[in-house]
Amino acid sequence: MFEAIEVRSGEGKRIVEEFSDINVYEQGKEALKEYAEKHRKDKSREMYVYHTKNEKLLIEERKVW
Repeated sequence: MFEAIEVRSGEGKRIVEEFSDINVYEQGKEALKEYAEKHRKDKSREMYVYHTKNEKLLIEERKVW
């Protein structure tokens, strides 16, 4: 899990320029559980759970209504 420190939008994607590692997990469920806890406490932080098998960091932007 990481927190996007410097990020921008472009072509429907979130482009992370700078990030900070929060934690590394053996199991995805652990990561999602901690993400939910941290997000519940502070919704202003832009955090992501991303698997290291991915060679590129591709984050599609979601529209929240």
